[in-house]
Amino acid sequence: MGDFHTGLCNPELSIILNYDKVYILLFNMPIMTEKEVKIIDDKKEINKIIEEKIKGKKLVFTEWYMTGLLKRGISEDKFNEVFPQFDKVKDIEIETLKKGDWGYELFYEMGNNTTISIGTIPKNDVLIIIHLIEYKRNLDYRFKRFRQ
Repeated sequence: MGDFHTGLCNPELSIILNYDKVYILLFNMPIMTEKEVKIIDDKKEINKIIEEKIKGKKLVFTEWYMTGLLKRGISEDKFNEVFPQFDKVKDIEIETLKKGDWGYELFYEMGNNTTISIGTIPKNDVLIIIHLIEYKRNLDYRFKRFRQ
């Protein structure tokens, strides 16, 4: 799991230290869930996910997102240009994340063999933006592994 476990007097209670956060777990229940990945390519289902999970939420940009833009040399304007073009979303990858959240990665086909990926985590009325990646290649090989 990568975290530090400390047993207390009660063997059914553990503390996990993870950087600046402390998690107390009762009955040694792990925060890491089994990883599940599903690719959605049906346009009706994509539209339903966008309506229910993505649109109309307050956007919160993570530090990881901002660092990624700097590393990749992508301007902050790219997000504002791409994100609202939901008609260009051709696939959504749904994945269980490290702490049990569900991640929704939207893949926008932009033409000229360019795909933009925007990683999100919907939580109540907030949409956490975790990355924006620009691919200049065909990503079919990636999706073939997870298609059902």
